[in-house]
Amino acid sequence: MEMSREELENMGKDELLAYANDSQGLNVPVRSSKADVIAAILGEDDGAEAKPDEPLSDAEQAAASKDAKRVKIKISQGPGADGDAPVKVGVNGRMYVIKRDAEVSVPRSVLNVLRLAKQTVMTQNGTNPDGTIRYAERNIPRHSVEVIG
Repeated sequence: MEMSREELENMGKDELLAYANDSQGLNVPVRSSKADVIAAILGEDDGAEAKPDEPLSDAEQAAASKDAKRVKIKISQGPGADGDAPVKVGVNGRMYVIKRDAEVSVPRSVLNVLRLAKQTVMTQNGTNPDGTIRYAERNIPRHSVEVIG
């Protein structure tokens, strides 16, 4: 559901962040201003760069470096009742909420966490001498992650 600028401006910053991350599949930093969050939701965040005669600040250089280390991914729906719920990933104290079945841009570190996430399942592995069922543990990927670019 699309919201108007007026509706967004009537929301608190925490509500905006939750809406952007959960409903829109955006990765808006918590430290963003309310105006920046609204601009990101409305697609007005054009990533404007500094003018050529202005040197980049240390913060801008760090942000540009981080943007270069991003990757586009898509997480498919999983099994069960929560299979379509957004995936929450924490890296170095920062939380990312990733919408399923949508292309999103995330830092490579988030992709690495998703690739390392495993789930243990039990599979039937024959029977014991006393006739009881024998089970074996298997570790499988927790999420189906497609790297787009």
